[in-house]
Amino acid sequence: MDASLWRFVGESFDDTLPRMTAVYVKETISDTAFAYPAGDGRTGFKFDFSTRTSYDLPPKFRFDFARYEMPGEAGGINENRPLFLNRTYYPSCFEDEIEYMNLALKGTSRFAMACGGYSWQFDFTSRAVHYPLNRTLYSVLFSDSPFSVTEKDGVYTLHFSDLDYHIAAPCDGAGLYEHDLALTDAIKAQTLTIGESGRYFVLAHKLEVKPGARVKFAFGLSQKSAENAKNALLAQDPAAHAQASWEPFLEALPALGFRDEREKKAYYKSWVTIRNNYYAHPAWGHSITESLPVYKGLWQWAISSVEWHDDQNPEKRGEWIKKALDMLIDSQREDGYITHAIYVDEKRPGERWGARGVIQTPHLAWTALRYYYATLDEDSVKRWLLPLKRYYDYICRSLDEKFENRHLWAITSSYDTGLDTTPAFHKVTYGDENGVREPYCYPAIFAAERYRYELALSQLCALFGDPDEAKDWIGEAEKTRRAADEYLWDDRKKWYGVRHADGTLDTRVGVDGLFVYVYNMIDRARADEMKDNFKKLLGTYGVRTVAEDEPGFCSDVYWRGPCWPKSASLGVHAAAKYYPDLLDQTLRGVLNMALKYPNIWECMDVSTGALAHSDGGHFCSPGMTSNVGAGDIIGSLFASHGFDFYAMQMPIPLTELKNFHAYGMLLTLQRDDAGYTVTAKAQTSKTAQIPFLTPYGVETITLCADEPYHIDR
Repeated sequence: MDASLWRFVGESFDDTLPRMTAVYVKETISDTAFAYPAGDGRTGFKFDFSTRTSYDLPPKFRFDFARYEMPGEAGGINENRPLFLNRTYYPSCFEDEIEYMNLALKGTSRFAMACGGYSWQFDFTSRAVHYPLNRTLYSVLFSDSPFSVTEKDGVYTLHFSDLDYHIAAPCDGAGLYEHDLALTDAIKAQTLTIGESGRYFVLAHKLEVKPGARVKFAFGLSQKSAENAKNALLAQDPAAHAQASWEPFLEALPALGFRDEREKKAYYKSWVTIRNNYYAHPAWGHSITESLPVYKGLWQWAISSVEWHDDQNPEKRGEWIKKALDMLIDSQREDGYITHAIYVDEKRPGERWGARGVIQTPHLAWTALRYYYATLDEDSVKRWLLPLKRYYDYICRSLDEKFENRHLWAITSSYDTGLDTTPAFHKVTYGDENGVREPYCYPAIFAAERYRYELALSQLCALFGDPDEAKDWIGEAEKTRRAADEYLWDDRKKWYGVRHADGTLDTRVGVDGLFVYVYNMIDRARADEMKDNFKKLLGTYGVRTVAEDEPGFCSDVYWRGPCWPKSASLGVHAAAKYYPDLLDQTLRGVLNMALKYPNIWECMDVSTGALAHSDGGHFCSPGMTSNVGAGDIIGSLFASHGFDFYAMQMPIPLTELKNFHAYGMLLTLQRDDAGYTVTAKAQTSKTAQIPFLTPYGVETITLCADEPYHIDR
């Protein structure tokens, strides 16, 4: 086992991190409850337990270690001021080097997931040279919600109206107070009492330390049980517990022959984001939230990126993507519409958005096909086929036949596409300068989605339906491609644009036109015409969503110019397929984006790396890209090594690789002097026909489990 991987993905941070929820630790890997640094220059954490989907939900409480000391230098109560010499975030662990500015203590704090709760331990040394350190430290937990406290066997249980929380802490007294003045008065009097109810809970720790001597403090915390809190208190090494929970997962991931440490860091960092979004849903079982701090659920626009990583997940391979597709398809209305989002707190999955009509990039058909090629799960895909056809018919009726019937798909709001604020969609979302919204427009992204949907139905029908129907779907896809060329291609601008309801073509170089690349709608001659425009999208921190010289460009506003992981993966795939001379530049920008801050963030200014914000002013969110962003970063890295992660049936390039899941097999490729040796372990199939991408083209090979196969160079 490479014990360095857990340490390798560690990242330094400080209190200037724009959202402290970018770094968080959960009690167990399958919780939604998490803790994150409190900031404000204190040694503390905020604790969140909500399952709601919303920005800036307030934490349930915050807990500050040694907020006060008594007596201070002036003889009275003193508020301590820690200086963080270094703060490092590892998966499920915070490690801080601390020196107090007004208290003669210096050492280490470790806060980590351990024993079904949190182990929070301090190891300090007295910096005093001559004088002993005799103080009482007071750690304070504060909540906006009142609670009561009981104690049993050294564990304090906080009783809120909606949950109990357990704190195991050897201490020298405890108190509960309604307001902070009562708290500080009690500290000054050095008499702590636990009242019937309050919002300030305080624990006292008497300190008697000789000059240069060590002193340790510890807390065990758990929402689950008092026993878990006691076990966490007794954990010998919190960091070791966190590392042990992550190392096997990191080691079992598919491993590429990384070119450098930056690729490797971005890759494993993305997987940490994904696993940090695990959730054991009471009804669904294993799931992966869209984003633990903000978006708790699944989104249809994310489903293809979920499939990328879920079929390679060594712990829960393919489990969530199958369940997610089942739930989305089971939400289908009588008219064929499938909800665009499902929240974890819904009683009936999809009920909120199911009452509306937002589409959000219908990736479902080709995601289902990719899932089949990864797992060979025929039963599930056969069940999905008819609902997918009904969904296609719904979109055609409501977003084409209802309008101009161009054999394209229109949108009635930018939110249909997931490119929420891109300038070319402004009139259909916000309206013109007079506030008058156009009823619809035809964007390039939805032309590409229709084309891809029809090709996916063709392959699904060839596999599980009528071969003649499969040919018909190919014909439909060709009609869509021709319609896109006729109505959306701008021969003067050399890019695909947006056809407005008044018949005008609005062409702005940006992410809307990138989908034709990765969905193989263009030939090399057309790609050559588009190359100069493509280059305008490349920058220091990724792939712009809108080129700088286009009307409506904003460098730091969501889809009006910044890079998203989605535009990043589209750009890397386009470069890998059509512009290999631009691949290194494109990938370098994507890596810069992925490595700029702790965790994976939504979007940032391509020139400066500054974080972007929404039209309404909210700054973008971290850790919220498990389904889309982290999957897209992983897909970008694989694409740069020859994998076409946007392909519906992906040939496997000859590259050094291990632990890769495909076609019901677990594959390892090892290079030798004569070529490559492929070994496979059976998962859902003992024999499989697997396409490999060789220097001579695609070669389909029959692999049998546990029988090495050699491929010549």
